[in-house]
Amino acid sequence: MGYFERGAVADLVQTRNAISARVRGSEEYRVVLRPVEKSGGRAKAWQSWREKALTQLRGTPKRANRSSGARWARPGHTLLVEIFLHEGNSDAALAEAKAGGCTGEAWIQLARARDHDHPQDAADICRKFIDGIVDRRSNQAYVEAGALAGQIKELMQQAGQEGEFAAWVASLRMKHRAKRNFMRQIEGL
Repeated sequence: MGYFERGAVADLVQTRNAISARVRGSEEYRVVLRPVEKSGGRAKAWQSWREKALTQLRGTPKRANRSSGARWARPGHTLLVEIFLHEGNSDAALAEAKAGGCTGEAWIQLARARDHDHPQDAADICRKFIDGIVDRRSNQAYVEAGALAGQIKELMQQAGQEGEFAAWVASLRMKHRAKRNFMRQIEGL
């Protein structure tokens, strides 16, 4: 006999809340979430549980204590960004990324999620990564940065920002003018 047949909905929600306190990654969050999500419509507790879990994740310390020997946690709101991206809510993911920061990988996932409907947001996110890539100072990095600059050009064109793109590329050229191999990568832009 399941929880609903016994009328123990409150126990189910309490159990899921206790488990969520130990959640460390988006996959674990989804594993915890599935049974509650499936039962939530009948229990009318799903939305309440979800909000409590998200609030708890927002309040979780961003880094583990070094003196305890614990590993470093994922920075900022990375987990929240991944959760909202998994749910298909790139607006909420962007808000969380801006509010609490996230890993570079999560930013890139966010840019991909927003590139079709919000090309300017995606371009803004990608532009933040160019300098870091170029500063790796290798031909492979220059090729990667050049390809990303081409993607940014397409995104800014979709957003009707051709003039802003030209100004951005000019500033990029000034900043990295000593890196000849990178200059070759962005020549056609």
